[in-house]
Amino acid sequence: MKIKKGFLLRKMAGESVVVGEAGKTFNGLIHLNDTGTFYWKLLGNETDKDKLLEAAAMEFENFDRGKGEKDLDAFLKTISVAIEE
Repeated sequence: MKIKKGFLLRKMAGESVVVGEAGKTFNGLIHLNDTGTFYWKLLGNETDKDKLLEAAAMEFENFDRGKGEKDLDAFLKTISVAIEE
């Protein structure tokens, strides 16, 4: 999976947000926390769920794979309009 063309990560008022092209399939903002921003940057290249979880386990102390996988699934659902499988 990777990010579709036309979706960009931007900083606005100190927060990370994803913006999409107006008039396309998405017209709005997606607010990301630090973990979401971390995953978003990894999605700039072709990757898969296992690679995302492995990277998170290396990046974050005390990473719990079970909770991490559940959180990643929720994140991918939230940004589904912006990624291609």
